[in-house]
Amino acid sequence: MGEAPFMDTKAVAALGGVQAATVSRYRQRSKSGGPYESDPFPEPDGVNGKWPWWNLSRAEEIREWFARQQDRSGVGGRPRKSAGQG
Repeated sequence: MGEAPFMDTKAVAALGGVQAATVSRYRQRSKSGGPYESDPFPEPDGVNGKWPWWNLSRAEEIREWFARQQDRSGVGGRPRKSAGQG
């Protein structure tokens, strides 16, 4: 069987080296008033039931979005603890 012509959330997450749940959070935070509002996560091309999917042709666009976010500060989870902190 050939490769699917689309990417599910797990495949999109792999492009950025994150978990699928992280992609869901990025999408949620891309809505109006969220921290990614000015550079929202790429919208899916469709939804199968409740599961979003993106065309394979958009892989580079999604990689570029992840790359831009690496330069952002103050957005995301808790800061990492430095060595020696409990």
